[in-house]
Amino acid sequence: MMPRGILTLGGALVATTVWAGVAHAEPAPASSNARGASPAVAPADAKAARKLFDVAKARYDASDYAGALVQFHEANRLEPSPQVQRFIGFCLDRLGKLAPALEAYESFLASAPASMQKEVDETAARVAVLKAIPGKVRVETTLLGGMVSVDGRDVGPLPQEDLELSPGKHEVRITIAGYPPIVRELDVPHVAKITLRVPLAAPEMASPAPVEPEPPAHADDAPPASAARPPARPSKVPMYVAGAVALAATGVGATFGLMALGHKSDFDKNPNAASASGAESAAIIADVAFGIGLAAAVTTAVMFFNEGKGGEGKASEHAERGGAVRVSASPVVTPHGAGIGAFFRF
Repeated sequence: MMPRGILTLGGALVATTVWAGVAHAEPAPASSNARGASPAVAPADAKAARKLFDVAKARYDASDYAGALVQFHEANRLEPSPQVQRFIGFCLDRLGKLAPALEAYESFLASAPASMQKEVDETAARVAVLKAIPGKVRVETTLLGGMVSVDGRDVGPLPQEDLELSPGKHEVRITIAGYPPIVRELDVPHVAKITLRVPLAAPEMASPAPVEPEPPAHADDAPPASAARPPARPSKVPMYVAGAVALAATGVGATFGLMALGHKSDFDKNPNAASASGAESAAIIADVAFGIGLAAAVTTAVMFFNEGKGGEGKASEHAERGGAVRVSASPVVTPHGAGIGAFFRF
């Protein structure tokens, strides 16, 4: 008794399973299979092929399409059969491998016997559906920012992911600023995914504009020596900065000095470690701040009193050095306090 099965083509087609291999150990008459007969197969191979077909069909009915596909391929190797080829197409179709499924379906249609006309019609309908599915093309180059057009219609910028094109020939045109247009003829197969990689030629280089030589300078055009620019006077910004530092440091020192006196008063009223520590920390910060303020104040005074003494000569020297101001600072620590010294060089 021959196996029967059900298969849905496009979601709703029902097919009848017919084993189209060798039905008997004796060869079939030449006229019994008008579309092509299978070559003679050893009885042992035919028996093993039919057993594999049954196993594969059971896996197919259980939706194990990958496992069934392996068994169907082995059965077809032992005994080539249009029916097995058809089921190979079914498995590939269910697994989403549409291009090889289409090849398997067409192989079945080319060798199916006249007794399988119903299966032929159903498979031909599925082939027509697959051939109507557009191919997917990826267009990429080494640069972004270009535009892609197909058959004279703009489709968007580079790169193009899964650009759907109907099966057949198309003209793909890529334009990128600074490069010559790139045109490719593309033959898109059925239900296929292909990648079009386009190498870029050297960019178009614009011809440089001619450079006109400048007229030679005349002696009469030279500026007089007396018109030389006077030396720049030194900037007063460092003096202002030093003065601001002196004021800020003095304010900080006074604030922390008052805090130290407050902590000392608390300690005199209620001696404790917290008051002693707070008084000591505030006193140290006040000493450091007063030290910075004193150094900045002295610097400000020196710059102020030297403003009018030898200003022009120092201005020239200052200008020759590029107007750079160098500031160096070093900490000052004594047995009774700490501070910081600053040295400005103009």
